[in-house]
Amino acid sequence: MNSPEELFKNAFENFESAPPEELWESINREVAFKSFFRFYPKRLNIYYTAAILAVVSTALYFGLSNRDNAPITISSVEQSSMEIIASQRKVLIQDSPVMFNGGSNLPTENNHFQIVDNNIYSEVVADNDYQPDFSNKSADPSQSVEDPSVAEPEVDFSADFTAEIVNPCTPSTVRFVNLSKDVDYCIWNFGNGTTSYDYNATVNYRAAGTYYVTLKTVKGTKSKVSAQTVTVNPTPSATISHTKALINMPMIVEARNTENVSHIKWLFGDEATSVSSKAAHIYKNAGSYTLSLVISNQYCTDTINEAIEVSVPEYSLWFPNALYASTSGATDGFGGGSPRFSPFLPQGDVNMIDRYNLRIFSKTGKEVFSSTDPAFGWNGYFHDRKLSSGVYVYKAVYTFVNGEYYTSEGNITLIYGE
Repeated sequence: MNSPEELFKNAFENFESAPPEELWESINREVAFKSFFRFYPKRLNIYYTAAILAVVSTALYFGLSNRDNAPITISSVEQSSMEIIASQRKVLIQDSPVMFNGGSNLPTENNHFQIVDNNIYSEVVADNDYQPDFSNKSADPSQSVEDPSVAEPEVDFSADFTAEIVNPCTPSTVRFVNLSKDVDYCIWNFGNGTTSYDYNATVNYRAAGTYYVTLKTVKGTKSKVSAQTVTVNPTPSATISHTKALINMPMIVEARNTENVSHIKWLFGDEATSVSSKAAHIYKNAGSYTLSLVISNQYCTDTINEAIEVSVPEYSLWFPNALYASTSGATDGFGGGSPRFSPFLPQGDVNMIDRYNLRIFSKTGKEVFSSTDPAFGWNGYFHDRKLSSGVYVYKAVYTFVNGEYYTSEGNITLIYGE
């Protein structure tokens, strides 16, 4: 760019006299234009200052005019609410009906609507000086503006349940009934390592003990917990032991391996019973019977059943109920004496006996006779001394060659003859 001195030099180079008036005006305009757009800090004038102030003022005006974007809530005629974001030129209306109070509070020119995620959004072009009309009390922002700092309202739901114990002893079945209301889903923890998402639940506990059961209910982002304890008691247990069941022969029964048992009762299947842990029973008739052992404790009762087949024995013995002794003296005790004064001997399959033991007692419990030989019996005497007539008691234990074991006992009446 040429300097003013160069402009004057070039303008007057070919003139010998003063230039015309038009040339001076042209030179002045050219000098002023070139001087204004050539920046010299030492020559800072009012034009530069005005330009700088204009630029700064414009920037501040647009910067400050867009700061107020606080949400405003305007109630509609249907008492629903909307959120608008107001700026210098636009108002954004979200989740609201198209109608407003009276239908004339907001400008409607150049409106356009768009459906996004099932919500209606309206962008309204407004004048710079437009302000919403809140003259209607129901549309007063002070009555409906939501403060985002306010905590989420409490969700109304509950967590509660009951436990119905079907069997209080192991294996125990417990039904859990859910009493919770207005929940999205539930989480059970039964205290035995198992869980469930079912609304109601049924659980089998196989071990005795106390279990801590919890029910957690969930509603949205909130949850509640209800807890109870369930006690499962030990079940009584035992096993049955018995001898062979033969008609007219005592069968010995015994309850063994008893655990958690406080009461015992035997049911022999022919209307006979016993409450002893070990008992004897005689079946009068052959056939099939059900032997039951009922055991119980303070919590529950259990029954153990076993099928019994009562049969006629392959071998058998029986004993007389009276002894006719001689007053003239004792016999030798073997069966070779007079039939009238035969000793007290077993009858039946005597030759098939493998082991044998017979004992006789007086009414006072004194033993007056014993024998391990089924062929040697009692003659009514004790050490060759005559005993008093009356009733005595015998007990016999014997085993046949086939392994069958028996016990017999009863009364014998001693009578003396000639």
